[in-house]
Amino acid sequence: MKKPKMRTYDQIAIDKLREIEPTTSAKWAQSL
Repeated sequence: MKKPKMRTYDQIAIDKLREIEPTTSAKWAQSL
């Protein structure tokens, strides 16, 4: 149950990063 919640937080952070800097989001996705 903790995993899905963490995943949601990660998705929100990625979404925010995508709005601010799409390049950073791409790097984050590759890192994950």
